[in-house]
Amino acid sequence: MWKMTREEAIGKVAALLRLAERGGTVAEAATAAAHAQAIMDRWELTHDAVNGHTDEQPETEEPIMGFGSAPDGQLDASLKQPRWMVQLAGGIARLNGCFIYLSSRWEPKKSRHFRSVEVVGRPSQVETVRYMYAWLKREIQKLQNIHGRGMTYSWRREFNIGAVIEILRRLEEQRRQTVQEVRAEYVNNPNALVRIDRSLARIQDSSLARAWAYEHFRFGKSRGGPGGQYHGSAREAGAAAAKSINLSRGAAGLGAGQKSLPGGKG
Repeated sequence: MWKMTREEAIGKVAALLRLAERGGTVAEAATAAAHAQAIMDRWELTHDAVNGHTDEQPETEEPIMGFGSAPDGQLDASLKQPRWMVQLAGGIARLNGCFIYLSSRWEPKKSRHFRSVEVVGRPSQVETVRYMYAWLKREIQKLQNIHGRGMTYSWRREFNIGAVIEILRRLEEQRRQTVQEVRAEYVNNPNALVRIDRSLARIQDSSLARAWAYEHFRFGKSRGGPGGQYHGSAREAGAAAAKSINLSRGAAGLGAGQKSLPGGKG
């Protein structure tokens, strides 16, 4: 039976991603990121089961909140937000029960508008989204630099979209695998299985975060995605390159530090 406090889980995630930042291959770094998601999923799924929280004595629920008013609270900000980055952010947010929206903010110091990706959700889940998004964004950019050298802008754009689609598909597979493993560990404990299902609904249901955002903000009509030439071969190349990233469970023996992940408080 897997037991770990949230602080220990966060420390383990931080250790995995610090290791990835020290270099190595793309596959090694991707394994660390995928395992980081699995660690946080496992903690979220087993916490109630291990601690025996019930409907009569539930754990205090984190409030859903937005982070746009916090310093550096946005998930990402730049002059433009390419479609693939928005797709990546949205996919990771949905996987972790969060909601994203696009905003435009004026930066007085630079006298220009910046497009930003804002995130809404429970602080602990937003924390996971921040780390996974930042890391996978860098990995896709690395793949683009390797495979897109000499290619057109539109080819590189489609390559990145293909990579995002494949990575999100495989992260969802990782989630299903983690859920199956956790349920198997508690198969003889019906009460624990009920609490695990309740935890799963909490971490992967982004509808509450979406409802919070629509209650607190006014959103205009979407103008649709960016235009441009479609490159099927580029998307296929991006998907193939993403498949080379090892998103299987790995690096399980790494020790856990105690350094907190940034962005968890707003």
